[in-house]
Amino acid sequence: MGGALTGIRLSWRIAAREAWRNRIQSVLIIVLIVVPVAATTSIITVAESAVATREEMAAIWLGASAQASLEVVSPPDQSLTQDALKSEDWRVAEDESGERLYSDPRRDEWQEPADVLPSSTSILPIAESYSGIVAETNAGRGRFVYVEGEVWNSSLDGAYRVTTGRAPAAEGEVLVTDSALDRFGIAVGDIVTVREPAAVALTVVGTVDDATKPDAVNAIYAAPGTIPAATTQLYSQRYVLPDLALSWSQVQDLNQSGIVVLSRTVLADPPDGPYRQLYDPSAASFGLVILVGLFATFGIVILASAAFAIGARRKQHSLALIASTGASRGTLFRIVATDGLVLGATGAVSGLVAGIGVAFVWLYLHNDGDRLAYPGFHLSPASLAVVAVVAVTASGLAAIVPAVAASRVDAMQALRTADRPPTRPRRTHFVGLPLVALGVAAVVACGIGFSTTAFARGKATPGVTADVGLLVNGAALGAVAVLIGTVLILPLLLRGIRRVLATSTLSVRLAAHDIAADTRRTAPIIAVMLVMVTVATMTVSVASYLEQQIRSTAVIEALPGRIVIALVGPDTVEQTPAEAAAIADEALDIVERNFDVAEAHVLQRPAQDWTTYFDFDFDNGAATYIRALPSEGALCPLSDGTAFSGAAEYEQALDDPRCGPDSLSLRVLFTGYGATTPSILIGDADDLSFVADTSVSTQQRAFLNDGGALAFWPHLVTADKTVTVATEIQENGNSVRTTDSATLPAQVLNDSQRLWHHIFISPETATSIGLTPVAEHLLVSLKATPTQEQLDAAWAELNALVPGVGQVSLVRDPTAEPRLAALTTLALAFSITLAAGLLALGLGWVEGSRERRTLWTLGASPTTVRFAQAGQVWLLTTVAALLGTVIGLFPVIALLGPTDTGFNPSWATILTTIIGFPLVLAATAAIIPMNTAE
Repeated sequence: MGGALTGIRLSWRIAAREAWRNRIQSVLIIVLIVVPVAATTSIITVAESAVATREEMAAIWLGASAQASLEVVSPPDQSLTQDALKSEDWRVAEDESGERLYSDPRRDEWQEPADVLPSSTSILPIAESYSGIVAETNAGRGRFVYVEGEVWNSSLDGAYRVTTGRAPAAEGEVLVTDSALDRFGIAVGDIVTVREPAAVALTVVGTVDDATKPDAVNAIYAAPGTIPAATTQLYSQRYVLPDLALSWSQVQDLNQSGIVVLSRTVLADPPDGPYRQLYDPSAASFGLVILVGLFATFGIVILASAAFAIGARRKQHSLALIASTGASRGTLFRIVATDGLVLGATGAVSGLVAGIGVAFVWLYLHNDGDRLAYPGFHLSPASLAVVAVVAVTASGLAAIVPAVAASRVDAMQALRTADRPPTRPRRTHFVGLPLVALGVAAVVACGIGFSTTAFARGKATPGVTADVGLLVNGAALGAVAVLIGTVLILPLLLRGIRRVLATSTLSVRLAAHDIAADTRRTAPIIAVMLVMVTVATMTVSVASYLEQQIRSTAVIEALPGRIVIALVGPDTVEQTPAEAAAIADEALDIVERNFDVAEAHVLQRPAQDWTTYFDFDFDNGAATYIRALPSEGALCPLSDGTAFSGAAEYEQALDDPRCGPDSLSLRVLFTGYGATTPSILIGDADDLSFVADTSVSTQQRAFLNDGGALAFWPHLVTADKTVTVATEIQENGNSVRTTDSATLPAQVLNDSQRLWHHIFISPETATSIGLTPVAEHLLVSLKATPTQEQLDAAWAELNALVPGVGQVSLVRDPTAEPRLAALTTLALAFSITLAAGLLALGLGWVEGSRERRTLWTLGASPTTVRFAQAGQVWLLTTVAALLGTVIGLFPVIALLGPTDTGFNPSWATILTTIIGFPLVLAATAAIIPMNTAE
């Protein structure tokens, strides 16, 4: 026992001494371990910091001591249930058509908390105005969020915190956010003049920090009734109970009355059951740890094994000296393995610290004051301990192969030829080639199987089914097999590259010869970059696919970057066309006064459609809509209920070309009721060209002027090139009957932009079929992105012109967020790949001094040596980039290429990786200072 302990202590001392003697190499190895550990730690920390704990939920919504927050979401309904920890997640019983079984929100009487709580209960109502208020600022009129309720009550301290000044104590006193104070250009104690919805002078007595809103939000907080006209516009109302604690059984009783509750008592001791597990942060983080941990383990093993292989080669002479003194093979094994554990532990600790630091900086930079997004900085000791153990274990595993090789060193031969590359093993390709073939076969088989699934055939599905998940995982495992097999056959590939380049220029031949002559050094370097490029390519390709899916299925109000301004509101619905035109002219003046307008068009719609929308008669249950009808058989025959129930009709429709990934959204678009976006747009050819952002041909202009309709969707045009415009009556919320209809000649507009509108006709055509054109909205494109002040000022004037007009804002690109996610993923992957490549090349540079000394001996100039090393680096990274790109794309194309989704990889990004990545690393190698003393 004593001898074993002595051997272990000796191994630790020698490992520590060798690590210190080869400091540069040791630091590079540690950093190679730090990169994946830091990435894993930062991802886990940021993800866990985005999930509020129960204590944080209570602090955000209930403050210091408030007991509960209530919201009325339904008429009394005996089937209503809610999540114990997330009151906004609630549900009621419905039949197959989606109609409620026990309540009707349109006709049943809703109850207030005061109706069902004890009469002595103290209740604090808090609500926001849906349209905000307009007030004077130092830069003109602006729009502000209006919150009504005593948020300064001491029980809510923490959820709302008075930061300067005092709480309102008299009529007309208000609090504002710090950003609103800056926007007003005033100080605490000054007067604010409100213009809309009523002229009121308010005194700002302090500022408030709202935990549920970003710091940049301009908001005013007032007592109930401060602005009576705004009280009628309140929405999102909740009722805070400062004193009355509610148990889970009492919460369930309130659910029967249509009220959902966030209770401090329930948060402290939630009931058991699957409902609350949906929001269990520990369960979510555990899954994330497993997923990211597997990737980190794989990355650490590849990176560290490459580093240790090079390191063991560097220490061959030292190990030979130790062996010559009589050290056993076990001792040599322990020295190298212990070296891996020492460096692994150092890298793990450093990676944890670095990852926590990166997460802290990221959260600090992205913290906008909204505690709902990032409620706190969460460090999970259990998760971080798992990461550390995985890192150390993976480092130890990575050192096993070099340790075994070291234990078999021939001491005498190593002492005689310590600087000569050892005999290259030639047997790895016998394992690698079958592994590559097996992986390719698995990916192809899974791709063929995947192409037969409903998901791959572009059909509407309720989610990723078991067969889809199995095939995707099978393809992923096949890709891993290809990757590992490729790493094993790298020596064979490098020798083949040397033969191919045998007739190239001298510098290329030298580079090819050097990387093939010592594959123990060059193969691990390529392996490091190969893994990173493969992961980056696969990740970016999947993100590109998701963006394409959104682009192909999203339906938008107008082209991104434009502004849509409503010209009809509840108070102006009965206006005549002349009155509507006058309002349109005034609105255009307002827009041109506040923005740098590039182009603006007034669009019309049938007046009858608007009238019935604003005058919907709930008592009689009837509403009228003017719409273009889809042609018979144009839509997928599946209804919403059928598609999500797994009925036989769904299986029969899998081969129906009408049932694509957007079939359900198109059914809602063409047959849904109550949408405020017009089905029929009315205007001239120039208006149409602007709406669709496409050139309207001479033939299409003539067709439009001759009474034809240009359709935004082919589903509306029949086989005989006509479209039906109908007046439909919706009764009792679901049944529909057509009262009047007209048939127009129709063509499909080329290059349609998936707009919410159905068809476009001229004013004369509308009149000919009994419709009254009326100005409906103003569509505007700008020369420059507007500021928030410009948007607020325009809204203030437009709201005075058309009361109830919606917020003035730019139409968002539905693919903007996935595109940003893809770019962020690409940047992160490229950074990690670049860092790993530079570190691996750093190890290679330390190991490659023999080739440089040979060049110096032959009289090569520093420039020649510099270009020789740059050429070798370029060739190494090009091989890694090409192989990594092919392996990364292979499973993605195998799964998504043959499908109906029409997957198109981001070739620009891929070419940038293949060309740019090697050039960056080669340029870096070219500027490394030369050590002529070699």
